[in-house]
Amino acid sequence: HMLEISLQPHFGVHEGRNAMVGAFVLINDIAHHWEAERAVRQSEERMRKFAIATEEGLAFHRDGRILDANEALQRMVGYSLAELVGQSIFDFALPEYRALAVEYTRRGSEKPYELAMRHKDGRVIPIEVVGKTMPQQEGDYRVVVVRDITARKQAQEQAQEQAQEQAQEQARFLVLHDTLTQLPNRRHLMMQLARMASAAQERQTRAAVLFIDLDHFKTVNESLGNQAGDQLLIEIARRLQDVVKATDFVARVGGDQFIVLLPDLANRAAAAEVADALLARVRAEFAIGGTPLSLSPSIGISVFPDD
Repeated sequence: HMLEISLQPHFGVHEGRNAMVGAFVLINDIAHHWEAERAVRQSEERMRKFAIATEEGLAFHRDGRILDANEALQRMVGYSLAELVGQSIFDFALPEYRALAVEYTRRGSEKPYELAMRHKDGRVIPIEVVGKTMPQQEGDYRVVVVRDITARKQAQEQAQEQAQEQAQEQARFLVLHDTLTQLPNRRHLMMQLARMASAAQERQTRAAVLFIDLDHFKTVNESLGNQAGDQLLIEIARRLQDVVKATDFVARVGGDQFIVLLPDLANRAAAAEVADALLARVRAEFAIGGTPLSLSPSIGISVFPDD
C-alpha cells in the first residue's frame, strides 16, 4: 500500500507550562491516486518520446493557439518552438485553405484532409493533416498530426503527366493505324510511300508496292458473321508481318485490302519471290471459331521506277 501520513501536534498545559501533549495522526491510503499519477506521467513520457522519434509533425493547440510542437514540425515549417508557441495555427496555412482549416477544427473533425502551408523561407509545402480532440479538465485541446506529402503530390503529378502522354501517344497512334489489325492505315501508307519513293530515287534503287486483295472475303462475313471476318483479318495481318522483313512495311487500306512496301529491291524478281511467299502463307488453312477456312489472295505488283 502507498500511505500518506499527516501529523498534527496537540499542545496543552503540563506542569504549569505549554507542552506538546499529543498528536493527531491522519493516515490515508493513496495507492489509487499514486497509480493514477504514475499512469499520467508514463503517458506524458510516451507522448514526449513519440514526439521526438516520429518524422510526422505534431502540434498541440487550444482554440487555434499553439501550445507546443515537436521538432519534426519545427523542421517542416522552419520556425523554432519559441516562434510557434502562441501563434495561430491557421496562419501557417495558405489563405485559400484557412477557412477549411477553421471549419475542420470547429467541427472537431478527425478525418485526414489535404491543404498547403508556407515554409519560413517562402516555399509552399503540401501537407496532410489529421486532428484529434483531447479532453482535459482545464479545457479541451487539439493534437494535429502533419505529414509532408510533397513526394506523394509529385508522384501524382508524374502519373498524370504519364497518363496524358500515353493518351496523346494513343491518339497519335490511332491517327496513323487501323484500330482492328493495329497495322498502319492509308494515311500512314501514303506518308511512308512518299518517303520510300524519295529514298529510292535518291539512291537510284528499286522499290515495290504489293497490293493484296482477298478473294471471296465477303462470303465469310455473310456465312460466319462480322466477328469471324474481323478475326480472319487480324490473323491475315499477323501472317503478312511474319513473312516480310523488319524493314518492309505492311498496311491495311480498307476492307480486305492490304499493301506491302518493299524498299531496296535487288531486282524485279525479288518482289515476285516475296509475293509468292505471301500467297503461300495466306492460303494456309485458318481456324476461325473452330471452323476451318481457306482463302486465296490476289496480289498485284508495281516496281519503282520501272512501273
